[in-house]
Amino acid sequence: MSAAGINVTVCATYWVLVGFTVDANSSGEAYRWTNASASVQIVSGSNEVSDGSDLVAIEQALQTWSNVDCSGFAFNQVPTTPQVEVDFVSTDWPGYLDGALGVTLRERAGVTYLSGSIKLNDQDFPFGTLGEANVYDIESIAVHELGHVLGLEHTPHPAATMHYRGGRTHTFFRNLDDDDVTGACYLYPVLAFTCSVDNDCPVLMVNRGATTINTYCNGGSCSAGRTEYGHACYVDGDCLNSLCASHPDVPNAPATVPNPGFCAAACDTIACPTGSFCSDALTLAVGPVCFIGADGCIEDSDCPTAMGTNAVCDRDLDGWFRCVAFCVNDADCDFLSGASCVGSDPGVAAGRCRVPGNKARGVPCENALECQSLICGGGSPSYCCDGSDCTAAVMPQDGGPIDNRGNAMVGGCSTTPSPLLSVCVLGNTLLWWRRRRRRMAA
Repeated sequence: MSAAGINVTVCATYWVLVGFTVDANSSGEAYRWTNASASVQIVSGSNEVSDGSDLVAIEQALQTWSNVDCSGFAFNQVPTTPQVEVDFVSTDWPGYLDGALGVTLRERAGVTYLSGSIKLNDQDFPFGTLGEANVYDIESIAVHELGHVLGLEHTPHPAATMHYRGGRTHTFFRNLDDDDVTGACYLYPVLAFTCSVDNDCPVLMVNRGATTINTYCNGGSCSAGRTEYGHACYVDGDCLNSLCASHPDVPNAPATVPNPGFCAAACDTIACPTGSFCSDALTLAVGPVCFIGADGCIEDSDCPTAMGTNAVCDRDLDGWFRCVAFCVNDADCDFLSGASCVGSDPGVAAGRCRVPGNKARGVPCENALECQSLICGGGSPSYCCDGSDCTAAVMPQDGGPIDNRGNAMVGGCSTTPSPLLSVCVLGNTLLWWRRRRRRMAA
């Protein structure tokens, strides 16, 4: 579509190669659950949801990981004495976790996980199940946190459930991407694990990020060594071309548990594969590099001036970086034909100028961009526009991550002595919104 000289294109498929990251010891042994299973009790639901759909959303998240064909792992729901508890905390959220949306804890001995716990901050943040504007989708958050329970860490893949950033409104974290599936099947393969490409192999996060071990596919098995363009990395030495790059917005908090970057490549605007964007945002000695998961921008300055001063490079509703414009009302979106201001909540959050998709209520969807209502929700494995029932529809097992810009879920983990306890925090930053709103009002 085009308006006022602006071309807006949303592509259906992208070329992105990224490896996953798993929790491991100094010998390169990944931590796992015994017998590829863990029992789970849903201790409580959210005070924000009264119809029981919050509990259903968590049950569906459990099934998402249990239904991966090449993985033998299964979550088993139990009424008492579980190995893993999922709980909404509505009062007395710990002060040391102030600003965190949720936290995942894993206790282990040796290379075996013993127990786990997911706590969601029902005291400070709004939760929902239908993909409503400015509300956190319970199922999406639960799928991500349960991935940590399995032993998966963060990935730089922008279309993966285990991506390190997220935010309100989005439901596409519910669907596992190939990157997430590959990680589950590496940890808990139905058959003996074999690899065919580097991206079948993980980056091993040792001792909660104290060191990392990059691996590549070597004759069907994963060996320590350098990897190709697009693979996850932590240092330049992880990459064949000695260039590990991160998005300029990548969170590395706490500093002792960094989030992964990706093996980059020097570029010009022609050389970057589809789904990558050539940018000099990092001012590297090699010059501009291709950034994965970017559809037209990597920084605000990449956005066309015709979009106005409120244009930013933001994570879109399918997880990819695109130029979008923040708004307070529909008049702010006049530059884009057919657009309206969606999700504006004065004093809380700015909206975004959105052009509705072409799918009607009840039609299966993978992300909200496809829908006339700009809401994709419902029950796993079926997601439909407007969040309405679509039990006959079965969506393919791919999708995207949660958004960030102003509502960042920043994950980080730490450990305590044996039996080891990993703590993964899902945070939220509201200050960015306040700064952005001041900019809009100026």
